[in-house]
Amino acid sequence: MKIITFTAADTQEEVYQALRAGAHGYVVNGESTRDDFLRCIRVVFGGELWIHPLAAVKLAQRMKSEPLTAREKDVLQLVVAGKSNKEIGSALNVTEGTVKVHLSHIFAKLGVSGRLASVGMAIQRGLANLSGSGPLTVHDSKGKSKHTAA
Repeated sequence: MKIITFTAADTQEEVYQALRAGAHGYVVNGESTRDDFLRCIRVVFGGELWIHPLAAVKLAQRMKSEPLTAREKDVLQLVVAGKSNKEIGSALNVTEGTVKVHLSHIFAKLGVSGRLASVGMAIQRGLANLSGSGPLTVHDSKGKSKHTAA
């Protein structure tokens, strides 16, 4: 089965998630012409991938974003869990200043400007969820896993 996504949604994350979910074509409603849509159908049924040029640019921007380190993921998990910088520092055995440095790196890598936006982006990208069930797994300075209360 071949899947073509036809949508007005064309943010970096939406394009990325559609293709990750198995879409073979991505047509942007309002930006694509009738010819674009027909070309997409032909290309996809020919076994190729077709992405509207504007969506392709956004996908490229999303793909080149730098991944979070294990420690940054730990900090982000604790932010999503509602922990303060002091609580995060305590859980990870680092200073609040170190937590702030990690947060600035996280914000830059996710392209957000603050904690709340980072939580939303973490959930959107599947880096965290709001289930709140069970302990959080974090890593010590040597990369070994340990658990902390959620």
